[in-house]
Amino acid sequence: MFNIDTIVLEIKSAVLEAYIHDNAMEWGVDISAATAAGDNLQWKVKVNSESLFSTGINQLGYWQDIVGIQFSWEEPLNKDEDPHALMYLCQHEPVYASEGKLYLNEHQMVCIDWSGKCDIYWNDKYHTGLSFLIDTPVTFKGIWFGRDAESVCRKALSQYITKEIFIYSSERNVSLMKPRKST
Repeated sequence: MFNIDTIVLEIKSAVLEAYIHDNAMEWGVDISAATAAGDNLQWKVKVNSESLFSTGINQLGYWQDIVGIQFSWEEPLNKDEDPHALMYLCQHEPVYASEGKLYLNEHQMVCIDWSGKCDIYWNDKYHTGLSFLIDTPVTFKGIWFGRDAESVCRKALSQYITKEIFIYSSERNVSLMKPRKST
């Protein structure tokens, strides 16, 4: 489910990713919805956060141990503070008054339940201070490591996710550690 005020959108993809930064593993999501149509226009809708929440050294045994984590923030995007997110519709605008959590659904899939406010500037009705709600399973893509060699990635990752075995890969010449199962 992806709703902005009374606009109901079909989710096309919901991807969870992570990276290590300043002695923390930063977790983010990229959620894309079907095209929204109105006023003789069509808009691609997306919400993205590169820093939704963070986990510390030795905090996780497996990536799924993020279940139960809650996050929130009140103010719009402040590039010096985490967490933050942007809503993409007519333009890129910060998400605010936001809160959410990660949970397991009845199929044992990791899901995100996230609500907040956004400004989309679509028309007079759908303009500012709109509530949004996202509740969907996420696919875990993996943990990004820049252009590091496999041995460097494994050593760094072992400090944050201590029990799970990851597979090294590269996408667009960027190192990515993927879990054996990505859901």
